[in-house]
Amino acid sequence: MPLISFCSTIPSLPRDYPTSSPLRALPIIPLRLPSPETFIIIRDYIYTHSKPLLVTSLLAWTKGHRNAPARLSQLSAMELMRRARIVYGVYSNACKVGLADEEFWKCLQLAWKIILMALVNARKA
Repeated sequence: MPLISFCSTIPSLPRDYPTSSPLRALPIIPLRLPSPETFIIIRDYIYTHSKPLLVTSLLAWTKGHRNAPARLSQLSAMELMRRARIVYGVYSNACKVGLADEEFWKCLQLAWKIILMALVNARKA
């Protein structure tokens, strides 16, 4: 249910869904996502609202994002592109579900900038 309260384009429950039944079960609503494998990052953020966890998940980094461009620039170009695809996948999913959380978008922008800086630093090296 938290997903519905933060996302503007999640389909609503079917009109014929029984609301007076003593047994409560939520129906399964299909949701086609551009990047299903990265949706867990959005789900985790919606449940925790942890900005550090979000940025760490976006960068696929386990030790936070302090001085991340320098550390990330030591990675191969293929690995940096893999991490860029993670951020792009999360971005695509967030657009698809209409995620309306300003802090989420700020963190996404920060992660993208960090990866771009790492790519620039790696190219200079």
